[in-house]
Amino acid sequence: MTIVLTVIALSETAPDELDRIYDRIDPDSLESLFVPANAAAKRNADQVSFRLGGYTVTVHASRTIIVTGSA
Repeated sequence: MTIVLTVIALSETAPDELDRIYDRIDPDSLESLFVPANAAAKRNADQVSFRLGGYTVTVHASRTIIVTGSA
């Protein structure tokens, strides 16, 4: 939800005019992507990027989200 709201705010686009995030990436898979494989493991160096509404969204394992570009 954070990603969608951020892109809507940056692009000044109505929510129904924005591409559905589900058409770009599976949000449930995104949530589980950075879950450690075991208690001793940490995934702080990984990241995934995708395009949404003319912006590049990068989600880091640290849960930092960076939105760059312009529509």
